[in-house]
Amino acid sequence: MNQDKVEYKRKKKVYEAYGARKFQKVVMKVERIKWSFIKKHFPNYLIHYEKYYNRRCQKALKKASNDKEREIIISNFRHHLLKARKEFNHNENCNYHLDTKRPTETINYLKWNKSVHEHGIATNMAVGLAASGFLIAGVGPVLAATLIGIQAVSAVINWQCINLQNYNICRLEYQREAFEKREAKRQQEAKEKYGDGMAVIEKAFNNTKEESNIPTPKEVVAEIKNEEQLRQVQKMMELVKQSYQQQITSTNTKKFGGRK
Repeated sequence: MNQDKVEYKRKKKVYEAYGARKFQKVVMKVERIKWSFIKKHFPNYLIHYEKYYNRRCQKALKKASNDKEREIIISNFRHHLLKARKEFNHNENCNYHLDTKRPTETINYLKWNKSVHEHGIATNMAVGLAASGFLIAGVGPVLAATLIGIQAVSAVINWQCINLQNYNICRLEYQREAFEKREAKRQQEAKEKYGDGMAVIEKAFNNTKEESNIPTPKEVVAEIKNEEQLRQVQKMMELVKQSYQQQITSTNTKKFGGRK
């Protein structure tokens, strides 16, 4: 075992001692409540989300200085929308569930989420200090004390979220080498088996007229030119369907909290 793995294993135990696994259970419960609430009260959540991100995309595109920058912006925009659709359809936050097909991508989600909570703690401290100043000066003492209490609770939650993300980052980094080999093998196998079908989908993405920059099924079908392409696209869709059915019937096999 190399030194990095030894260090990840040591840190993981520390984060677990700070309550990472217990807090994970709380996070999963909150997640279920969150998606249940959204789907019940905001059935058009995805429509509004995509409109919001489309506005951001258009603003970014106006600032782009060359085609390469525009390609990157559109690619990131598509990635966000596809992630949002996956989260909505699976009732899962991507940064709390391991994608077995792209496990290393999950590490990036974890690090991003960790940075969000680190920013949150900085905000908690700034607001808390400002409220403390007002409290000491006797200006709005009730409001100031309330703000201090809210920020204290929020800071504890943010700290626990950071601890949980550190715990999961260590778990995945410990296995990164194996993950990367597995991903590369799967990608190569997919390219060999479904190269023509993947080319069809890529062309549909490049030629789509959709505002979301994500092609409709009709646009994908329009790019199919022969029986082999049709066969491969159909097979890819069957695999996606099977994967989705396995996800909704499995019990904690893909949740971080399901295994040590």
